[in-house]
Amino acid sequence: MSTVGMTMASVLVIEDDPQNRHLIKTLLEVEGYYVRAVHDVASAWYILEEELPDLICCDLILPGTSGLDFLANRGKINGLIEVPVVAVTGKNEHKVEAEKLGVSAFLLKPFAMSQLLSAVESALVEIHH
Repeated sequence: MSTVGMTMASVLVIEDDPQNRHLIKTLLEVEGYYVRAVHDVASAWYILEEELPDLICCDLILPGTSGLDFLANRGKINGLIEVPVVAVTGKNEHKVEAEKLGVSAFLLKPFAMSQLLSAVESALVEIHH
């Protein structure tokens, strides 16, 4: 399900690994999502100041500002706290903190692309129903 109402759902991907970023972006685009992908939180803030996506897929281990810090500071932008976040990471110890910070789903790397799609679809259904 790639639509919110009658429009294509938009996803912001924050992932520092170029290969993973490309793979996630391509997978979501093939499924019909409009995707913007960035390599760090600073680039994400720049985009988020202009427009809010329907969902954010965020790696928790990033250069500079971490994904956990990003989650903790979402309240800086009006409406951002309501945008669902699918968190991805290679470290299971981040799960509790990420959940406390309100992520919709937590995926431990490596994960199957079907798991990512399921998490994205579930988060979008949850927020829009």
